[in-house]
Amino acid sequence: METEKQIERISHLVVKFLEEGLSGEEREELEAWRSSSAEHESLFQKLTAGSWDAEDYLHYCQAVEADGWQEIKKRVYRKRLLVWRRMIACAAAVCLIGVLGYWMWGTLGKQENQELPVVQNDIHPGTSKAVLKFADGKQVRLGAMEGTDSLLWAEYGIKEEGAALSYDKVKTVNEYHTLVVPRGGEYLLQLEDSTQVWVNSGSELKFPVRFEGGKREVYLKEGEAYFEVAKDEHRPFYVHVADMTVQVLGTGFNVSAYSQERETEVTLAHGSVRVESQKEAVVLRPDEQLVVNADSFKVRKVDAGQICAWRKGILYFDAMPLDELAEKLGRWFNCEFFFTSEKVKNLTFTGAFKKYEDISYILSILESTADIQIQVNGKTIIIGNK
Repeated sequence: METEKQIERISHLVVKFLEEGLSGEEREELEAWRSSSAEHESLFQKLTAGSWDAEDYLHYCQAVEADGWQEIKKRVYRKRLLVWRRMIACAAAVCLIGVLGYWMWGTLGKQENQELPVVQNDIHPGTSKAVLKFADGKQVRLGAMEGTDSLLWAEYGIKEEGAALSYDKVKTVNEYHTLVVPRGGEYLLQLEDSTQVWVNSGSELKFPVRFEGGKREVYLKEGEAYFEVAKDEHRPFYVHVADMTVQVLGTGFNVSAYSQERETEVTLAHGSVRVESQKEAVVLRPDEQLVVNADSFKVRKVDAGQICAWRKGILYFDAMPLDELAEKLGRWFNCEFFFTSEKVKNLTFTGAFKKYEDISYILSILESTADIQIQVNGKTIIIGNK
């Protein structure tokens, strides 16, 4: 019986083989292991040839904790090219342990009637949920309000009806609240001036309990939100996002500003908005989108109805690279995507999905329109070439 310690020993020998660093004794030890069974030799050939595929990674996920792999990826991507070889070797060592462990534990499992973890084949869509943070640090989970202190709600003029939170005009409270929507969630907020805000997954919006003075200001600290601003000619509405300010009077527009994405986008559905940064300013017309990144500040024509349709249950994608599409799906379904091929990441997709279907519905469409293979392991989705 091969123990975990023996598995780790073999994995390190294989890594040293890849780095051409084996001593004479180590080479003999590795060759003895390879010749002990056809399965060992087959696995050795696959690992040293670099022929990893989605099935291998699926086996790895069943053998070791996924969080360990995520940390390895972060470490690899953070390092510069000159030290990639050392870090990849480190990652290979962990992966080899996992794959070798899968094979050995699977063999022993047959002998001892042990079962591997169950692989779940579907992931459910997000739901209406959020966390409301008060100025004093108090937090309330939204979406299941049973047991909420009604006196607290009355103090701030707050109501939750169905999947929406609304604020009434109150004169006694003057502070900011923050709505945090996690991955796998969305939420509808109505501010005290009747402005409605649809807040998407992985987003954070800071807003006042009541607006004072001659303007209305909110802060999109992270993520995406669609604003349907109540018209008030005497009090312009400002959305502060990243290093920009969006100014409106009565308008419907979408703002997407996720920190993990390179670009910030402001899309106008109707009305008009003025977007101003430290260096430039522009006024948008309906069906125009401002795209801002480190190098540019540009306006382009778009179909605003498609871009803003996420709040109505439809996800549109127009010539979107698969890795970008996966990032958006990962936020809504609260799952992680892993690619076994860099080439696959650059495939582009155009189409529309119903966001409240299980993810198998979307994955089946992706598989039918491209030469890719998709496997689901728990909350991890592996995409590679067929």
